[in-house]
Amino acid sequence: MPRHQKRDLLFRTDDLVGRGDGRLGMAAVLILGFAVIKIVFQFGSTAVLARLIPPAEHGVVAMAMPAMAMAVALSQFGLTQAVIQRREITHELVSTLFWFNAALGLFFALLVAALGFPAAIFYGDPRVTPVFAALGLSVLLSAMLAQYTALLRRRMRVREIEVSGMIALFGSFGAAVAAVLIWDVGYWALVLQQVLLPLINFVILIFNLRWIPASPLRASLAEARSSLKVGGHTAIYSITIQLAHSLSTVVVGRMFGDAATGAYYRSLNLANLPQRQVVSALSGAFLPGLSRLQDDPVAFAALYKRMVTRTDLIVMPITILMATAADLVVAILLGPDWSASAPIMAWMSLLPAQSTFAGACSWVLLTQGKTKVLMDSGFVTAGMIVVAVLVGAQFDLITMTVLYMASLVLRLPMLFRLVAQHSSLSLRAVTAPFFISIAFAAPVAVMVLGLRALLPAMSSFAELLVVIAAILAAYLLRVLIDPALRRELLQMVRRMAGKVRG
Repeated sequence: MPRHQKRDLLFRTDDLVGRGDGRLGMAAVLILGFAVIKIVFQFGSTAVLARLIPPAEHGVVAMAMPAMAMAVALSQFGLTQAVIQRREITHELVSTLFWFNAALGLFFALLVAALGFPAAIFYGDPRVTPVFAALGLSVLLSAMLAQYTALLRRRMRVREIEVSGMIALFGSFGAAVAAVLIWDVGYWALVLQQVLLPLINFVILIFNLRWIPASPLRASLAEARSSLKVGGHTAIYSITIQLAHSLSTVVVGRMFGDAATGAYYRSLNLANLPQRQVVSALSGAFLPGLSRLQDDPVAFAALYKRMVTRTDLIVMPITILMATAADLVVAILLGPDWSASAPIMAWMSLLPAQSTFAGACSWVLLTQGKTKVLMDSGFVTAGMIVVAVLVGAQFDLITMTVLYMASLVLRLPMLFRLVAQHSSLSLRAVTAPFFISIAFAAPVAVMVLGLRALLPAMSSFAELLVVIAAILAAYLLRVLIDPALRRELLQMVRRMAGKVRG
């Protein structure tokens, strides 16, 4: 096939018609499989880095992470979702969006670097200035990566995204460990990890796609105007939520010191793993699927239910583990120096629990073109988070965490109602998976707490294994008693067995 025809195939989805459900099912299975591997790996890598680098040094990098996260969200401008959601795209359009992302990435990278000086004054720690400057490079690289990821997600080429992400994850972690062991660079190893992660990913995807954007001189903002509008609403939503979330780390850094910031940020990072590795990753499979079913309410509702229940099977067991055994997780993963993280992590278990449903609601509004509604909901959510954090910080770190998590859970009724009002889904269809999830998870959590109370004295590692086995057994039972889940499990087993025999 000529090169230009291969290139043009990147921007089409008509060849996927008729195979969407099968590709979507395989994509979801692949994402969930990779998500489990990534979560296990990141728990392990966190354990290693927590022992090599003390909490106070983690805190130095944590103070800069909110600015970097916000800058990444601003530079991407929601254009990944805009490309996935559009029915038709062209090489010229995606090239224009690539250069738009790159320009924003450069601007916000420089802005993050410039913020290093006032940040040092704000936190009372001059070490953060060069950290801000170095993390600016990560902002630029993440912005340039956005359209490559969008093209693959639109084509449902999930395996390439996940493999690339895994290689980047392993490579950046290996470099960070080597930097500590060989050169004893302390917190700079964490900075190196943050920069190498998007760099490795970007290089791999360039070689995989073999797509080079057109010259920036040929960029046409007129052609990209509709995508920029959709992306703008989505970006404002993401940025508003990110700003509110980041406020908690900033407040901790300002009021409670670097050690508390390190403990808080590490707990927040672990609690966010299911959101990043499962919920966000699954958007790569379900967003294109939902977008193609906008005009079929029955199929749209079925896919919504499927997407929420499948995500819940991975996220909720992790939530229960963090809620009922945070002390064991911290003791084994992070070590005795991090014991202050245990109560924080226990409350932060609500973060992944609500992310499944909040994420699903945002995907529905996005694919229905209701990006302004989504943006407005972000303003309300951000306001709730800001009030909770500022009020809670007047007491202590745990109170702040409790109120912060409560604000995230309390936004769910608003999101459910908005989806019911602005999509083909009924309120019952939107909320049913939520109530089913809670109805099953609550007894499992109580069962685990009762089991821990009855267990004889044993090591933390052995007790954690028992808890994990009990949670997994409960969710395996859930799969077996649900005909649809059981059928999908059997199909997956047969497919894997066929590949092994082949």
